[in-house]
Amino acid sequence: MTAEPSLPKLLYAVDFPPANQGGGDTLMLRLLQDYPADALLIFCAASRRQHLAGGPLHDRPLVLFPELRGWPNRYVVHTCMLLNRLLIPVLALAMLRAVRRWKPAAILSIAHGYYFLAATLAARWAGIPLILIVHDDWVAMNSRIRIFRRFTHPLLGWALRRAAHVYAVCDAMQAHLKEGVWRRVRGAIPRDIFEPLRSRTP
Repeated sequence: MTAEPSLPKLLYAVDFPPANQGGGDTLMLRLLQDYPADALLIFCAASRRQHLAGGPLHDRPLVLFPELRGWPNRYVVHTCMLLNRLLIPVLALAMLRAVRRWKPAAILSIAHGYYFLAATLAARWAGIPLILIVHDDWVAMNSRIRIFRRFTHPLLGWALRRAAHVYAVCDAMQAHLKEGVWRRVRGAIPRDIFEPLRSRTP
């Protein structure tokens, strides 16, 4: 019997860790829960650490990055959200440091929040591939941040162009990326990288 090949080491960089909270974090939990513990490093916001507690990935290596959280009104919340995004280069440097220590084969991220933008920078600086998963309309989700909203299409287009692989969660999201998002960003893709993400079959 031949031994199964070892899986490549991955740095999973995202705002929220894989957890059974519903939405993208649940999707990533199902995709990564069987990934070897010694081949997956989770890099996420410190404010989301509790989501890992008691879950199947609670024992994975973990890097936490501080995040500004604001309350009690929406003006403070939006100010903190903007400041977090202005710190993306600092976040990318922290990811680059984790890459140099962990030495992953690739960075895996999901287009949600702002960590995937830092992951795009870190992957470029480190010279390793970025694998990007798209599960939601990121542009629409960020329209609430008035100063930031005018840059959403260019930023998403930049991340999509820099990624080695882009996986859409379904055919509808694939069509949205091709027909909706990509027509509004500059540049062209040399090949079809918007692949529907399929569940693994037994």
